[in-house]
Amino acid sequence: MREASKIAKIWTYTGTHAFRNKVLSGKSGKDMSVEEKRLMDKCLKNYAGGREFDYAIHDNRKELYNSMTSKIDEIHKDLGHGKGRYDLALRYMR
Repeated sequence: MREASKIAKIWTYTGTHAFRNKVLSGKSGKDMSVEEKRLMDKCLKNYAGGREFDYAIHDNRKELYNSMTSKIDEIHKDLGHGKGRYDLALRYMR
């Protein structure tokens, strides 16, 4: 990757980890519905405020919640991270 970056004259290349994170962090916008994105933002706000990620998610939204979290977990899997890494979601998916 470093050599390809030099050949392509990409001088901002900082390593494969940063590259992988940059590419995959944008996936949440493409893979999630508008409702899932809104719920993710609410959950990330909960988590950033010291609450549980799923704080105040009512039963009628659990199906949407489960769909959203499975997409977050899939992105983290692609990044080589584990499930439920909301600390990383705060960093890469906001």
